[in-house]
Amino acid sequence: MNVNLRQLAKLLELSPTTISRALAGYSDVSSKTRRRVQDAAKKHNYHPNPVAQRLQKGKTETIGIALSASQNYFKDTFFLDLLAGISVSLSKVGYDLAISVAPDAEHEIDSLHRMVQGKRVDGMILTLTKAIDKRISYLLDQNFPFVLYGRTEDPRPHAFLDIDGELAFREACKSLIELGHTRIALINGEPEYMFPIFCLEGYRNGLKSGGLPFDPELVKEWRHQDIQLSSFQQTLALMKLPQPPTAILFHTETAAGILQA
Repeated sequence: MNVNLRQLAKLLELSPTTISRALAGYSDVSSKTRRRVQDAAKKHNYHPNPVAQRLQKGKTETIGIALSASQNYFKDTFFLDLLAGISVSLSKVGYDLAISVAPDAEHEIDSLHRMVQGKRVDGMILTLTKAIDKRISYLLDQNFPFVLYGRTEDPRPHAFLDIDGELAFREACKSLIELGHTRIALINGEPEYMFPIFCLEGYRNGLKSGGLPFDPELVKEWRHQDIQLSSFQQTLALMKLPQPPTAILFHTETAAGILQA
């Protein structure tokens, strides 16, 4: 027989508050009472109302991530794996992942505002971080919990996780030099984002360590929304140089265009 909270409380001769606190694991309810309540709840198929529990705790038990449709996140299999990993990790601690998709990057701040001011989430995760990022400044100003997948130039303390782009591209460049390449190109991302900044730094450091000069003609910027600046077109431009490169360093999302060229 299924019962509601008041019925379960009446059966156990306890107050509804005690039942709720026992099922929520509060320490002010004895372990003996907690076990008694848990056993009865299981027997009578009683499940606490999750909305009421969250209101009681003052938590949504949800983490938000704000994206923009213009960025084509879902074309990158790495990003899909990242989302899956975040979701699995959150579920292990009883949290859900809420994804808000804005029409473009400029409206991501509106998505953040709705989530934060509407108290829809307990924290945020931000990706594709920029050197100067309005989203990060907003969350810092609001003193709202967040974690970055990436970095920014804002000097205020904040949590982040990032790939060492400088090291990765420096070592990749050095490896190509060791293979005998002397004309190494870079198809990099948009310069307002932080990761391409580190990639360019690593590329230049790799050339320097191998005794090769930096040639700006071998560096191209890829922009996914500009057909003229696609990785395909940039690769064709590199191959048309009087002295074309013998190797190209690139981001994973540009691979299809480069291989097609």
